[in-house]
Amino acid sequence: MKRILKPSLLLLLTVSVAVSCLIQFFCYRYDNKYTYTRPQSENGLIRLNMDWYDNSPFFYLVDDWAFYDGKLLTPENIGAHTPDAHFYIGRYGGLNRNDTSRSAAGQATYRMVIETDETPRSFSIELSGVYDRHRLWVNGELMQSVGYEEDMPTVRSGSVVTFTAAEKIELVVAVESDGSGFYSGMVYPPAIGSPDEVSHIAYLRLLLHASGCAVALLVCVMCLILALGRRFHTPYAYLGLLALCFCGLAAWPFYQEWGWMSSFIVWERVCYYGIFLSLILIQNRICNVPKKTAFVSGTVGVLVCLAMLLRPLLPFSTAAVNLAWSQALTVYKWLTAVYLLGCALWAVRKEAPYSKVLLAGNCAFAAALVMNRLLPMHEPVLLGWNVEIIGFLWVCLLTGVIGHDAVQTYRERAALETKQALSQMQLDAQLEHARLQQDYVRRTREGLHESRSRLTLIRHYLDMGETEKLDRYLAQLTEDSGDLDSMQHTGNSLIDAILTIQLTKAEELGTYVEQDFSPLPERLPIEDADLTSLLMNITQNALEALSRISDPAERWMRLRLDYTGDVLIIECENATVPGEKQAQKADRQAHGFGLPIIRSIAAKYHGKAVLERQEESYFASVSLHPEPVKRENEKIQG
Repeated sequence: MKRILKPSLLLLLTVSVAVSCLIQFFCYRYDNKYTYTRPQSENGLIRLNMDWYDNSPFFYLVDDWAFYDGKLLTPENIGAHTPDAHFYIGRYGGLNRNDTSRSAAGQATYRMVIETDETPRSFSIELSGVYDRHRLWVNGELMQSVGYEEDMPTVRSGSVVTFTAAEKIELVVAVESDGSGFYSGMVYPPAIGSPDEVSHIAYLRLLLHASGCAVALLVCVMCLILALGRRFHTPYAYLGLLALCFCGLAAWPFYQEWGWMSSFIVWERVCYYGIFLSLILIQNRICNVPKKTAFVSGTVGVLVCLAMLLRPLLPFSTAAVNLAWSQALTVYKWLTAVYLLGCALWAVRKEAPYSKVLLAGNCAFAAALVMNRLLPMHEPVLLGWNVEIIGFLWVCLLTGVIGHDAVQTYRERAALETKQALSQMQLDAQLEHARLQQDYVRRTREGLHESRSRLTLIRHYLDMGETEKLDRYLAQLTEDSGDLDSMQHTGNSLIDAILTIQLTKAEELGTYVEQDFSPLPERLPIEDADLTSLLMNITQNALEALSRISDPAERWMRLRLDYTGDVLIIECENATVPGEKQAQKADRQAHGFGLPIIRSIAAKYHGKAVLERQEESYFASVSLHPEPVKRENEKIQG
């Protein structure tokens, strides 16, 4: 364990856990309905200080709601009944109030009275987290109805209702549950305040969650495109599943706004545990977990998600079953966290790629679960729950990991393609050089074959004193033989092949070339690919600049190669169009070379590259010191 958890890794894990805990605590303290500033209430009554309210016209109705168990009451008859209890919203997750012997189905009524002053004001109330059929009355008027088709169609079924009141606000909420849902009754505290403030909070929440969903959907689409391409073995499909699950979980404000909370809870639960499943599948793939272990863990995750999907079809008769089911899911969450940590540690021990990053992310995930237990009373105002926030961070983290892997893969592929292009160019140059040498040998053999007859004729002209005929005959022989040594420039076959091709192109452009080539050894301590790339890039830049000069008489180039004292010097100076910069390629991407490559090759061989625009020309000079590189390689091999 000491060998695995090195100081640098321990520091990374400590930072990840600390950041996760700070994020969770920040959300608990500043984005929590239960820690939001609110007036005191007692026995279902709030005496609202209007000076305080006018200064901060928004709060949550959390404490001391009057609860009428098993009764569907209306404002007209609620006064004749005595509340069965007073408690804060969120204390219980069902109408059975944690009594395991009672049925999960039931009905109840909630009542809260707020005393204000005599000034009429506009108020808005946001009633969220009621997953059953319910009605909301404000001062005796039915303001919201969900699940009751017999009510007037003008009654709004959304999450926010607006009304005007003075002196008193009486809120009555009657709910019914058939026991098929995960929760029953009022689960989360309603918000009340001025219409502007309530709308501002609602719109800001929608904006934040829409932004998160947009990022997740973008990642999902990107993963889908990459997965369909089947270019890599990276788990793009699983990352897309994680992004989709986060998107489904983070969309709860939209379902709340549209009044679909009772339908959304099933999808929310599936997406919630889909995040756990996605993390398992992604980590199994990245960490190369053994197939049997990966199959078992993935199968368990799939079964849990299917159970969430089928849960409404199998209503539980008592709260005891609900409680056992909830405890089983809690055990599954902790086992998942332990499994993820174990897999990451195993991958770190094997030094698998990205294993340390995954271990840090898993520690942050486990820390979020711990904070969720330590800070249980958390209902977000704007952001999301612990797993939702960590899910988004995981989407970003894994997108970065997999994106980095994809970039590295593309970069390696591009480098390989560039190397292949250089090899092909080098091969073409060698083939051209071989063709020229063959032509040279053929012409030489022909010349040797004809040498006897030619010498005889020359002797005849000399004996006869016919010097004019001799001059014409020698001129004809010189023209026919051509420059047999044109391909021999330095003695290095690779460099000679490249120079022959490039100088032929310069001749086709009508360019005057001043050549200064020192003898070079056949083998230089420089990689052939680097020599090819360097020389081709320098000369090709010069030829392209020369081709843009309209007057052939203005085209000139000076080329120098020297190898003295284990230093290879390549210099090229060429004419340019006045005012034009060098290396303006017509198809820069297709050529594949650039000035940065010249500098990188010079740096590789401890050399120097000078690339500068002069008054009427462009000058490029590269010096390479290959011997230090050679000695380092020999030292490494030794």
